[in-house]
Amino acid sequence: MFFSRFARNFDLLCKDKETGEQFLVEMQNEKENSFQDRMLSYSTYPIREQMERRLAELVDEKRQRTDRMNYTLTPVYVLSLVNFSLGHESEDALGNDGLISRYSIRNDRNGELMTDALHFVYVEMGRFPYTKDEAEKCKTLLEKFIYSIKYIHRLTSRPKNFEGELMDLLYTASEKAKMTMTELQNYDKIMYTELDRKPPINDVF
Repeated sequence: MFFSRFARNFDLLCKDKETGEQFLVEMQNEKENSFQDRMLSYSTYPIREQMERRLAELVDEKRQRTDRMNYTLTPVYVLSLVNFSLGHESEDALGNDGLISRYSIRNDRNGELMTDALHFVYVEMGRFPYTKDEAEKCKTLLEKFIYSIKYIHRLTSRPKNFEGELMDLLYTASEKAKMTMTELQNYDKIMYTELDRKPPINDVF
């Protein structure tokens, strides 16, 4: 994963190095009008970037060949973590967890997928049933993740049984986020030193 130059327009844009799939992550605390339209407009940035890059490549090669523009898009996923509930015509719009709604571009009549290039996923944390004092009720990884995102600014320690790689990454990041500038600089210096001590990749494989 890596940060994109488009990240200034929303919270985070990541890219899978192997597949090229892009993940636009947006966090929204308060409900606002036309939020889903805003997410749709944000999705145009990575799509446009794909087309601009391919057009530039085509122009560079045009002296040698005249290939046609390749319009096949690498999938873009818009992931929104919202601290409220979206309005749905029916609760059927939510998954079995009752917390996530998903959208794609489909035929109005039979639901046939028009393109796999664009997907929207809304994690509706406003529907989360547990309070800050009910961490022990979280059983699934999704419940633990949403609990952590929703209440981490009010926690003094990681809840018991919130174990695993994802929880480690999340709580380590939260500890780093609350560091002072001096502490952050010292942390980065230590991490750079640790990386320098590791053998080069060619020496490992």
